[in-house]
Parts: sequence; C-alpha cells; structure tokens
Amino acid sequence: MALTPIFWANALKKHGSRGLLLALVLAFVVSIIFYTIYYYVVPGFFELSIVVEVVDVVVDCSDNFATRFLLNEVTQELKTPLVSGAAIRMEGQVTVYDPRQSGSACYRCLYQDNGELQQTCSEIGVLSPLLGIIGSVQAVETIKLIAGIGKTLAGRLLILDALSMTWQEIKLRQDPHCPICNKATQ
Repeated sequence: MALTPIFWANALKKHGSRGLLLALVLAFVVSIIFYTIYYYVVPGFFELSIVVEVVDVVVDCSDNFATRFLLNEVTQELKTPLVSGAAIRMEGQVTVYDPRQSGSACYRCLYQDNGELQQTCSEIGVLSPLLGIIGSVQAVETIKLIAGIGKTLAGRLLILDALSMTWQEIKLRQDPHCPICNKATQ
C-alpha cells in the first residue's frame, strides 16, 4: 500500500514528530517484524552518550548542524562509527567517520563549528529522490560496518551532483588541529 503525501502531512500534523511518525508507519507496514523504537529528544552530550553507548553504529540523517557536531563529538569520544549523509538542493554527500581507525577524520575536521547559521534543506529545498539515494548508500555502509565486510567510506567522502548524475570521491584527512580528534586521542 502506497502512503500518499496527504497521509504524511496529516499524520505529521497530528503526531508532530518525524520519529514518532516513522514508528507508526513501521508498525503499520512491517507488522510481522519485531523491533524496538527508541524515541527521545536528546538535549546534550551526556544524554546522547547514554544512547550511543549501547549501539554499534550511529546513522546521522539530521538537517541540523548543531546535531551533527554533537553526534560527531559523542561518537568520537565513544569510538563508535558515524555514518553521515546530507543533501541540499540537487547535491548529496555520504561518508563514514570511524574513530576506531587511527588517523581517521571526523566531521569537525571538515566543517568548522563557528556558530554561523547554515542553510538547511528544510529551508531552501532538496530534490526528494536524492534523499533516497543518499539514504540507500548510508544503509549499505551501515550494513558493512555491522557485518564487518567490505571497504567502508571511512576516509572518503562521496559527493553526488544529481543535476549531472555524477559522483566525486574526495580523500579525507584528519585535521591535526581538530579539537575533537585531539580530545579523543588523549
């Protein structure tokens, strides 16, 4: 059964949260599989650390730089791989930040937390199918990390230009002055 945009809009108005809405849709669509959904608003480092301590991989699908910086700091501290994906307009990117690998870059190595407001896809838009492509790559990377198979995107950033439908791969290097990486190695 296809869920129409009207269903999504009405359900989001009623329930007020994408996380809670996802839980309801999964319960409806995938009723034969048993799973547990943890839904909370995590206010800070300590609270997020409690959640991350019990998982093998963190998958970041947020549209918020403050959340991304906090996830990065916690996963680096706890040595938990972070599968990061982002999309805006007609561009997307995916990588794995794996603090278990010596010399591996983290999110803060690439992006400075200078307090400036950054544009988000909810503010300026994103091509919807692009989210599915980026999310699918994140899912594959997550499976590889959990299963311990293949070569992950750790140390590499994949960038998709959906307008020309071309991928570019950039090698990532740890910033020797990164406060998060330096803190995690102490």
